[in-house]
Amino acid sequence: MKIILVPHAIEQQKANLWIAALDTASKPEDDSISLTPGGREIKVPKENWRSVNVDGALNPALRNVFVQTVSISNLQPNTIYEVKTKEGTKAKFPTLPASLPDEGERPFTVLLSSCFHQGNDQEGRIGRAVKLLPEGMKPNVKILCGDQVYLDIPADEEFPDDAGWLAENFLSKYLRTWGQKEGYQVLLESGATYFTADDHEFWNNYPNWATIINNTWKEEGRERWKRVALALYKDFQSDDPSKAGHPRRFNVGKLSFFIADTRVFREKGNENFMSQTDFTQLKQWIQGLQGPGALVVGQPIFHKPEGWFSGRFADRALSNYEKQYPELVRALFQSQHSILVLTGDVHYGRVASCELRSGPRPIELVEVISSPSSLVDKRVGGKSEDAPPKFPPDSIPGLVQSPTRTFYRTADDQFATLHFTERAGRVRMRVRYWFPKRLSQGAVDSHALEPIDL
Repeated sequence: MKIILVPHAIEQQKANLWIAALDTASKPEDDSISLTPGGREIKVPKENWRSVNVDGALNPALRNVFVQTVSISNLQPNTIYEVKTKEGTKAKFPTLPASLPDEGERPFTVLLSSCFHQGNDQEGRIGRAVKLLPEGMKPNVKILCGDQVYLDIPADEEFPDDAGWLAENFLSKYLRTWGQKEGYQVLLESGATYFTADDHEFWNNYPNWATIINNTWKEEGRERWKRVALALYKDFQSDDPSKAGHPRRFNVGKLSFFIADTRVFREKGNENFMSQTDFTQLKQWIQGLQGPGALVVGQPIFHKPEGWFSGRFADRALSNYEKQYPELVRALFQSQHSILVLTGDVHYGRVASCELRSGPRPIELVEVISSPSSLVDKRVGGKSEDAPPKFPPDSIPGLVQSPTRTFYRTADDQFATLHFTERAGRVRMRVRYWFPKRLSQGAVDSHALEPIDL
């Protein structure tokens, strides 16, 4: 039996730990994991294991993966904990601090990444890069915002329109990725984790039909694929299946995070990329901010709508959604505090900003993109783009477009770390990009940007 540990949501005194048991024909017996500091033993009860049966679609002979989430309470704020199984599997996470550290202290660090294709990182570069991060730059929290698996690759091969075949094939892709012991698994074990989905957790252009995936041409084929893919997303990328695809929130001092999934409940057509209930929560969060906000979405906000052809045969951008995108833009322009957008998807990294409101202390919108961490295919990468010259990129009635500024962009495989401190009553952010392919002499190459005050 093999064990995988992934820290998920954390609070100041609580953490959720996702555990998977692989290669076992039945539920593991009652067990425990050790927690340090403190030397506590955390119970892993047999009755809480659930079989990964892919909503019943997986052949019973292949149901040898079990998962559960263990909630660990009575923790100390701003403390680094290590959990360890009897077999030696480890994971490490810091609990949330009550406030942001002051400038000059170890920062609160968020690792941002998207678009990881394990087939193009079989050497485990991303794991080695994470191990080589300087101790003071290791993540408190990871935000993995989409395309952590590519269930629809290779797209030029025929996918049998059979739920059992899809379940077996898709599960094997999750296991190859999550189980890459010296690679992706190192990333998963390091710091708390918040996942969001994008199209390749399902298929390109989900939930609309994909040009070269014949399973998606008919409604029943799309529903069959969705059923299988969503079941695996819930089992592997959520600490609580009932919350998969819904917003998650946490605060660190005056900095508030809102993690919005813009794919799981995306509707067909060009209106809504979130459920209306979740979207209302997002707008209320913007309106109620007491300090800077960090908004996670699956695709960039600084992005022109895709044209007729690419918006139907490739994938729609958020700006293609004619109902919710203008509503979101209006809400952003009404914000009383600066907002940071964290996102991925587009196969390049970029930092750009615009002014939402001018004045002695301007209110700004800053967007940080990290994509890809491992490019799926060189035909869809290798080129970066500046942000559109104005935001919103197309005019919206009643709004004056604001000029944008692009600070940095790269088309290399990368992930980003964002380091937050407090300085003179403001949140200061430093962004650094890391390049897993550039590993040499015990170090990983990186590029640091000038600080940004939010």
